[in-house]
Order: sequence, then C-alpha cells, then structure tokens
Amino acid sequence: MKKILTLLILMVSFFATKAYADKLDFTVTPILEEEQSVTDQTISAKYQAQQTLRFNLQNNSDNTIDINIKTAIPDLDNDGNPIFTDGHTFLDSPSTITLPPNGSQEITINYKAETFKKDFDGEVTNAILFCQGEKNITYLVNVRKNDNKDTENIVIEKSEAVILNNKYFIRILIKNDSNAWLNNVLIDSHIMDQATEQSDTHQFSHIAPNSKIEILIPMSEKFKAGTYLTLNTVQTASRTWNLESQFKLSTEKIDELNGIEAPIHKGEHSKIFYFVSILFFLLVLTIILQFNFIQKHNRI
Repeated sequence: MKKILTLLILMVSFFATKAYADKLDFTVTPILEEEQSVTDQTISAKYQAQQTLRFNLQNNSDNTIDINIKTAIPDLDNDGNPIFTDGHTFLDSPSTITLPPNGSQEITINYKAETFKKDFDGEVTNAILFCQGEKNITYLVNVRKNDNKDTENIVIEKSEAVILNNKYFIRILIKNDSNAWLNNVLIDSHIMDQATEQSDTHQFSHIAPNSKIEILIPMSEKFKAGTYLTLNTVQTASRTWNLESQFKLSTEKIDELNGIEAPIHKGEHSKIFYFVSILFFLLVLTIILQFNFIQKHNRI
C-alpha cells in the first residue's frame, strides 16, 4: 500500500540520492525474495518467519571504504523534509561494512520477530540508511502481515485539567491505535462542564502509527468543581470518529492545581491543641516530681 508520507519521504530522498550520486563511492542493490518488491528505493514485503532483507553493496572506487548502516523510523519535519529518528525499529542490521577497492559484499538484515507476533492490518515502516560520512543512500521498508487494507483507529487515553504558565487548559491525550499512518487529520473538540462550553480545532498533516498526540484547549475562566465532558470529532480522508471522555474536578484538586494548601480544619486544630496541652502538663508534672525527689534526697 502506498502511503502519502512514504511517497513524500521517498520523493525527497530520491532527489537527494540523485544529487549525491556523483559523490558516493558505492551502490546498493536489493536482492529480492518471495513476496518482496522494490519501487524507487521503497521495498514492499509481506512478513514471513525466517525471511530476511538482502542487499549487495558495491565499492566503485579504488580505495577501501567503510559503510555505516543505520535503521531508523522515518518522519517529516514541519517543513516537509524527511527526518529519521533513532529508536526501536523492527530491523536488525550489521553496523559497519568494510569494502575493499572495487569489491562487493552481500549483507543480510533480519526482521525482529517480536514486532510481528501481534496480528495487525496495514503496514509498518522503517528506513535503512547506508552511510558514507555525511552522505547516504536510503531505502524505505514497508512490511505487512496480510493483504488487508489499513484499519485506522483512534482512541482517547486521557483527559484532564492542567495549568501552564498561569493559563488554564483541558489536555486531551489521543492515540493512533493502529499501524496505519493517518494523514490530514482534523480534530474538533468541545469541552462542557456545568456552566460553560469551550471548543477548539486542531489539524495535523500526519500522525505516526501507534503514536500519541496532545490536544490543549484553553479555558476562558478558572476551573470550577464538577464534571467535565469532552466531545471530540476526529476526521481523516476515509473515516470519522466521535469520541467522548470525562473527568471530575473536586475542590481539593482545584486547590492543588492552583498551588493552594488545604486549610487546617477546626477539628484538626482542636486535636493538636489537646495533645500539646497534655504534653505540657506531663512536662510540668515531671519537673515537680523531680524537684520533690531532689528536696527529699538533700534532707537525708
């Protein structure tokens, strides 16, 4: 399946690779196995146990070169440029390959089986970067477990009241609970309590698989004790979700948010005074008894 984000990363990476073509001293050629295909430096594969990804690395220079191999999670920055984040990937690759002058070597990159223990629809995506200094050749790897269409899913994990920089917000934690990239996501949120209604709209060009986003909705006034209901409409090109969540704010919780210490109740104050009085009485009694004992001892 072709994803919009994958295509964007591919386009930029492709032109970047072309620009570096005259500077790199090596070439990379995928060696395809069953249920694997490659188009414009993107490998599409159906997961099979014991299957691997194989590449042939060819040194085109008269010098010995080192090729560093990195696996990463692909993404786009705010300007639409491809970025690759280090983290837990589903690929296990060698780190460095040394090629003799005009030599070649076949390498194997394994799938991490634990990634594919759980059934899922759609694809998961990683990137492989073959690096020589600051330059690299990048391949994207899309792996699926079946041939079903992506099943998008959005859930709300939590909603709560927060105060940031002395301003009042409702924070909603939304999760993309699928292995699909969600593109052009529009989120319309409404916050309702006993007396007020606040709303806000957020738009995301994409949300990565199994990732979380945070929605902050500003409040026009301070929090009040009561139950808050969040109504959220999440739209992508293919689906719409209507999601609800709620939370309660007690007076104690509002004081905690505002940094106000709970007052000492009269009953608590009376108990403290009672215990202090007893301790003072015992102290005075001890002094009197000790004084009498000393007086008697001196008479003897």
